[in-house]
Amino acid sequence: MNISNDTLPSPLSELSIWDLVLGAVLATIVVLTISCNLIVLLAILRNDILRKNTQFIFIANLAATDFLLGLFVLSFASIHQVFGRWYFGTVLCNVWVSLDVMLCSASVLNLLFITVDRWIVLNYPLKYKFIVTQPRILLSLCLVYSVSLANSFLPIFLGWNTRSGRTQNLDRPALCR
Repeated sequence: MNISNDTLPSPLSELSIWDLVLGAVLATIVVLTISCNLIVLLAILRNDILRKNTQFIFIANLAATDFLLGLFVLSFASIHQVFGRWYFGTVLCNVWVSLDVMLCSASVLNLLFITVDRWIVLNYPLKYKFIVTQPRILLSLCLVYSVSLANSFLPIFLGWNTRSGRTQNLDRPALCR
């Protein structure tokens, strides 16, 4: 059987110039998100003073969360946006949606804990080291990811977020939502 390249449809051949521009802009945003958060993580990891300061533990956690968001969510979202369909199957679609919800929730909760940390240091500067301890920081980080996981993977994979109670995206895999 002889198949020429003319008979094989290419997703790229269906794109307009505006789709290509959008793809370039989204790719730039993804690369900047990943690289900038990686720079923050490396700066904290390489500097002893930053690594020992409690506020930078929260900032490093936020940078790690946003790095993962750029790597696993924004990259697939860009492809999905530009091509207008999902190419990666139902299971990966549900994992992608779950990661989107989980990492965005974790990012917001990280910002909440950074705000609380800064509020404590401003209102109780002399008691700060006694209030914000390593065990409490670890507990808050566990809380961030426990709430984020419970808010994302469970509802999507158990069908709690659909009216029918079925896992989403099983009937139309090309339409990932």
